[in-house]
Amino acid sequence: MKNKMFKCIVIFVLLIPCLSYSIEKIIFNYFEKGNYNKVISHFENKDKNIMSSTEFNLIGSSFFRKGNIANAKFNYFLGLKKDPYNAELLSNFNLTSEATYENSEERKKHLLLVLVFILLVAFNLSFFLFPILRRKKAFIILYTFLLGFSFYFKNNTTDLNNFIVIHEKKQLKSGIDPDAIVFEEIFEGEIYYILDKIGDHLKIRGTLDGKVGWVKVSS
Repeated sequence: MKNKMFKCIVIFVLLIPCLSYSIEKIIFNYFEKGNYNKVISHFENKDKNIMSSTEFNLIGSSFFRKGNIANAKFNYFLGLKKDPYNAELLSNFNLTSEATYENSEERKKHLLLVLVFILLVAFNLSFFLFPILRRKKAFIILYTFLLGFSFYFKNNTTDLNNFIVIHEKKQLKSGIDPDAIVFEEIFEGEIYYILDKIGDHLKIRGTLDGKVGWVKVSS
């Protein structure tokens, strides 16, 4: 009975990549056939934090083919947040935007995270191959620090679901009251990060200039 259960688990685990590849193939076929609405609707309610840069590129390209430049740029932007080294995404973003995407900070964070991951893997292998290292205080302290840093980094990673793209001209104001100071007007296609929400007002921060203010999201 246990052997059968184990075999079923192994088969299920092996099938997951195949199923994932099959779904990706179907979605890509939709794109190749020009069925861009199906591509977009497939990812509509998906958590952006678990999506890949390839998926964002596919959605962005679908919007671009439909002539929706604002949403195309927005998805290219989200893709670059996942993979700041993706040259195709960077080229697509710059094609749809008047401002050049600056990704030096993302690249630094990405490199740091990769380095920490490699070190953690190396430490785990070392502890497994050389049990004596488990009793070395220096190794334990460094390992604990790396583990703590990785958890801290994960908990402080930018939530991609909090990014929004502006679809119509709005006023960026100092507060939510009608007499609040108007900082500037923001236009369609500009990308902001949501910091807070009160009723039908959002406190947002610009992704390019860092300007913080409030906008009304509904009438």
